[in-house]
Amino acid sequence: MASHEAGTEFLLITVPAEKSADETWQRLDKRTGKDSGLSTNVPFNIPDLRVGTLDSLMSLSDELVKQDAFVEGTVRKIERQLKDLQKTETPQVNEGSVEAYLRSFCWDEARYPVKNPLRGIVDLICKQTSQLEEDLKVKASDYQGIKTTLANIERKAGGNLLVRDLCDVVAREDIIESENMETILVVVPKYLVKEFQTCYENISNFVVPRSAKMLAEDNEFELHRVIVFRRTADDFRHGCRERRFNIREFAFSEAEVVKGKEEKLKMESTLSTQWSNLLRWCMTGFGEAFIAWIHLKAVRVFVESVLRYGLPANFMAVLLKPHKKSHKKLRHALNELYGYLGGARFTGDDSGELAGQEMYPYVSFTLLALLDQEGHAATQLFHRVPMHCSYTFMRALSACDRGDRRLQNRHLVNGGIVCTQPLSAVSPKEIWRGVSTPGLAQYVLSQSVALYLAEALGG
Repeated sequence: MASHEAGTEFLLITVPAEKSADETWQRLDKRTGKDSGLSTNVPFNIPDLRVGTLDSLMSLSDELVKQDAFVEGTVRKIERQLKDLQKTETPQVNEGSVEAYLRSFCWDEARYPVKNPLRGIVDLICKQTSQLEEDLKVKASDYQGIKTTLANIERKAGGNLLVRDLCDVVAREDIIESENMETILVVVPKYLVKEFQTCYENISNFVVPRSAKMLAEDNEFELHRVIVFRRTADDFRHGCRERRFNIREFAFSEAEVVKGKEEKLKMESTLSTQWSNLLRWCMTGFGEAFIAWIHLKAVRVFVESVLRYGLPANFMAVLLKPHKKSHKKLRHALNELYGYLGGARFTGDDSGELAGQEMYPYVSFTLLALLDQEGHAATQLFHRVPMHCSYTFMRALSACDRGDRRLQNRHLVNGGIVCTQPLSAVSPKEIWRGVSTPGLAQYVLSQSVALYLAEALGG
């Protein structure tokens, strides 16, 4: 069955610790969870990581935007591959659900020792992710190669009589070959069959009377065998083409018939093995990539929180799962609790959306546990793409969605385009339909968006 987690959105936020962590938790959970029913909340445990210098944190903060997109992009690639292989397969992490892993997150000290510098942890995560992505590329390419080969074999066997392989249609006894005689195979459109039967003996000289025999038919054509004298075979072929009868050149070979059947059986067996191997790898690889991503997300939350709230690091991280249709109310409740951190501009009903951009007085990140049933990550992408992209960006998305090749290979990066329309005016699914098209990194308007798309979409 399809996962109930598909498309589930989480908010990962941090707020300053008050008198005690327990008091901070009780206040937040009472306002958003227990009493209001806006969300289901759990503490998100981030260890005390090595802070380093302020300059190093600011530099790492900028880099983490790209690294976060890259690692999540790898997670989504593996997830899509898994769904392509078996739509009912639910990705798991540590033999449990994705949501269970998020709700019980505990830093893996064995994988990522907290005594290591933050940059060292980030580099290790990115190295592991790069290896997973490379492994996926190789394994998926091998699988697709076998799949394409088998598809070509089946296409030849399953097309109409003009293109299909005739080895399984023509029997040995249907072919008569001698020093003076030759068998010619003619593919006749069904609307011309009566004409063919009437005139084939007169198409050229020395056609054996009543030698025509129908060997096969499909919805459009019939395959007929005709025996002629070898010296007039070319004349017969030419006469058939003039009458819109199609000639199929064919030389019967028992060895080729056996070889074709054996090749198909071999490809089917190989494809089955490759499918099983790739499925097992994706199930394992997804868990590895997801764990790496959430640890990187924890690092990013830690860095942003230190930069936002200062030292010593004294904040609490909470994972919230908004209830259906309560996202806006939840944001409003959080702003009521922590709006003082950002001043008066965060106390109104529209706080959190300033000049088309989502901004909050507390540190906040959106997580999408799994893609939705269509394989989209629209909501999360909507939050990450800079809101003030130009109308030309949206035109490029639309052109890409239509398959308009005229814009191919045209780089609009740093093209001096003036921003005229906020991206927030377009629905997330409309954005994703364009972004999911291969090669979109060529259609964006700023280096930051270009780099994000190239990293997130493999491109």
